[in-house]
Amino acid sequence: MGSSFRYDPLMDDLPFDADIQWIKRDGGRINVDPLLLDRPARPIYRYATQRETEALVDRKEWWFDRPISWKDKYERHIATRLFGGGGAFDDMGVYAKCFTFEYNSEPLWRLNDGRIRLAFTVGDLIKQLAAATSIDGGKLPKLYIGRARYMGPTRIRDAIDNMREDRPAFKSRLAAAALLMKRIGFHYENEIRACFIYEPGTSRPEHLEIKLDPPITAMLVDPYLGPDQSPALLGKYRKLGYEIDQSKFDLDPSFHDQPH
Repeated sequence: MGSSFRYDPLMDDLPFDADIQWIKRDGGRINVDPLLLDRPARPIYRYATQRETEALVDRKEWWFDRPISWKDKYERHIATRLFGGGGAFDDMGVYAKCFTFEYNSEPLWRLNDGRIRLAFTVGDLIKQLAAATSIDGGKLPKLYIGRARYMGPTRIRDAIDNMREDRPAFKSRLAAAALLMKRIGFHYENEIRACFIYEPGTSRPEHLEIKLDPPITAMLVDPYLGPDQSPALLGKYRKLGYEIDQSKFDLDPSFHDQPH
């Protein structure tokens, strides 16, 4: 399933507009990108590890990572410059998780071996994240959820330099916008990011773990695992009542004749 929001190379000469007109809810605690509000029933996906899936399904726990811990070197560069020491947002607690609109993305499977694709709807995901609590039952900070803005390297460098020099006000809003900057080479990911952001001067955890009712609508076990590895996972989640949409992507046709 594709997307109507695509990168336009003609826009690469324009400055990055960090002033996203977030749609505010719950007194400004919940902030939603207008680009996500066109169809709340639209499916959205996360290609999750088995460990993450088990925590979410079995214990209703999810964790959000600090951007400076991300493995991708390009994203870590942005995060280190803005969220590391000396960055515009180094005094804030910022945690994020990535999603996509891409229903069938071979690159995402290949880059994330042994994953399970979790399906949600945009509206349900926003609703459950808004109602979530920290793992100890405490209140969570502001939530921002928005679509990635795919940009050329010059625009990204300029945006980083401007944010580092200006030491901006409205820091949580701009920190969220900074997390939506992505290199144009990754536009195929068609990404959405959900970010929890603690304001400067507030206590914040080293790692953010939350409790929520998982709004999963369907699952797909990595089709590249093959029939020798998939059945146990398929059986486990079918017993829990989740829709397992495996038939369209199994690479071995004989797998359909085997008991799950």
